[in-house]
Amino acid sequence: MDLVFTRFELLDLDLPEHVLGKRFDDAWRSTFRATARRALVTAGVDDRVPFILANDGTIDTYLTGVLRTFSGQTSGRTTMSSYGRHAVRLIRFLSEQGLDFESVKSTDLARYKRVRMGSGIEPISWNSEASALKSLFDAVILEGYRTDNPCSSPALAGYNRGAQSSREDPDLITLKQFERFRDVGLAFGRYGLRNVAFANFLLTTAARLTEGNEYRIAQLPTRQAVRDTPSRSISYDVSPNAAKGYKGRQVRISKTAVDSMRLYSDLLREDQVARAIESGKYVEDPGHFWLNQEGLPIGTIGWGDVFRRAEARSGVKATPKTLRHTSAVYLLSSLIRRTLSASEASREVEKIKGASTPEIYKASSETP
Repeated sequence: MDLVFTRFELLDLDLPEHVLGKRFDDAWRSTFRATARRALVTAGVDDRVPFILANDGTIDTYLTGVLRTFSGQTSGRTTMSSYGRHAVRLIRFLSEQGLDFESVKSTDLARYKRVRMGSGIEPISWNSEASALKSLFDAVILEGYRTDNPCSSPALAGYNRGAQSSREDPDLITLKQFERFRDVGLAFGRYGLRNVAFANFLLTTAARLTEGNEYRIAQLPTRQAVRDTPSRSISYDVSPNAAKGYKGRQVRISKTAVDSMRLYSDLLREDQVARAIESGKYVEDPGHFWLNQEGLPIGTIGWGDVFRRAEARSGVKATPKTLRHTSAVYLLSSLIRRTLSASEASREVEKIKGASTPEIYKASSETP
């Protein structure tokens, strides 16, 4: 089985006429495409609703129905992405044990917890997973498959600290480490220009991976717009459809990052699009800025592979989330320098060295 998320934009991509045949292709473009979109909207399906594909490639309606209800109880694109993976991991475990949602007991889930903890995950990670499983079985109850939630057992409870209350050091790197990660780890191979531009984009905007990945070619500022902007950065709007919690906002992106993105667009992306059109993958530019080796929009899993390989080459451990945290801390440092005297700034910097990530964000929000 596999976990899949819908991608509405694929409905707008036209396939070469010979793939579907002229008659069906004409019917699809004139009628069926709009019908398919209306059917998904009527069924309450959007890009954050996951569904399950069985091993034969067909949709598992039983499990997909549960996950659709599950997604209605879970807010935020990123949360559903991680919660969906937690759900599928449990479903696979139950399948291997000959169990399903109706027959599983608290003792079975306690055994599952032991397996997960034995895999080396941090206790703090289990808190998030336990919360996901409780919501999953709430959905099972709403679907009428059982009347109790087996996750209510004390054996399944999370640890004392909340999933977002880790006291570990913030996940960030220095600018020198970033430069090594970017210039040694990411600037490698055919797609180095794309990878470097994406890292510059994330670091200067503090955007989440899903937000940055939704950037469109139409949003790239023109050279004239960059020249006409007096500051060292230029603004762009994060779409509500891409933002966490569907809350759009305006952010700033440095001109240096824009320059590297323009370089990727001119020297690599245009060639990616041309080759994809020539091979029949689509008939016009898909609009997504970041493309994979097939010329299609790159996914979050693809970026995960890019960052893992860069870590191996550079020796610097960094993820898109690391760059977001790093950006936030350097922004806070800049605000401190602008609002406090030198001695006061020194004391504040010492404070954030030992602070947790939540404390840093709290301090940032309280800075005048």
